[in-house]
Amino acid sequence: MQFTQVNIFIIHYTKLTQREVLFSKLQTVLNGLLRTNPDLRVGLKTVSKFDPEGLTPEFMQRICDSSEFKDADKAMYNKYIFKNPGQNIVSNCLKHMDAYNYIAKNTSDDDVNIIVEDDVVFDSSFEAKLVKFIKQKMYAQSDIIFFGLPSTSPIRDNNDVDVVAIDDTSNILPCCDSYYISKKTATAFTTTYIPIKFPHNIQLSYLIHTQKRKVGKTFPNLMADGSKVGTTPSTISPNNILIFNSTYKTVYKLLEKPDPTNEDIKTIGTLLEQNKFKESPDFIFLEGLFFMRTKRYDMAKKLFDKAIASYDANHSPLNNHSALIQNYVDLCKYTQ
Repeated sequence: MQFTQVNIFIIHYTKLTQREVLFSKLQTVLNGLLRTNPDLRVGLKTVSKFDPEGLTPEFMQRICDSSEFKDADKAMYNKYIFKNPGQNIVSNCLKHMDAYNYIAKNTSDDDVNIIVEDDVVFDSSFEAKLVKFIKQKMYAQSDIIFFGLPSTSPIRDNNDVDVVAIDDTSNILPCCDSYYISKKTATAFTTTYIPIKFPHNIQLSYLIHTQKRKVGKTFPNLMADGSKVGTTPSTISPNNILIFNSTYKTVYKLLEKPDPTNEDIKTIGTLLEQNKFKESPDFIFLEGLFFMRTKRYDMAKKLFDKAIASYDANHSPLNNHSALIQNYVDLCKYTQ
């Protein structure tokens, strides 16, 4: 019997022990996959090297580069170059690169290599769709296939899966929480990933574009970035936006109005009351912003304080550019 080796790499920040529940969830999926598919072999590896606390300023200075591109084909990326990269951002980049190094040195050309971050979410259809993806070798003609990119096309059958080519590789990936990568591509990235100039999603976008990689995405998506849904806060971005949460986007859009109507305020109140991610610090901040906009300043302060405490407990970066901090400063004008 000919076997197919499937290697899954989990990008993990060791301080976030609450995220280790993903390990057991994925192991359960893999156990089920093995029971019904004896021709598969699977391996699960945690990538936990390069935690933020171990990155010294001197080391980061050596591997990061904030100079701008002169080449016209690359100049479009200049606006994304970070000037003062945070440890969390660089840590995330290095963990992905560490996975590429492992793939390059320890896997075979025909292995199915899948990288996921420790905050991904997936539903009960994931196992069946993953089996189809592997058995039908949907990855064979691609260098990278993303599992978590959204699509505007209607889903006809949530239990089915296909791979759709991404032709315009000049676009910036909104997220790269889960993806297949060939050994050939991972090997190439081990020598071109550094210097680091961007957060990982943009660094990967840049490499894909400049190396003209063949890229696709699963449709429908197999996974989703939990920090963009609301299940977990981001440990990378000081201004995280829940781009995959329709409630969050609707409330944010209404709050951005210069003069929300009474109907808008009623809609926001209803959406926040029905929101199922009430303990998400991103939503706690959003609700505090709602109270601030409706001049209930004491309640806004309580929620801002709660959001800051939650971000801190989850090792999420906040700085002077964070919307929460900026709004907190504005709120102090009314609470003193």
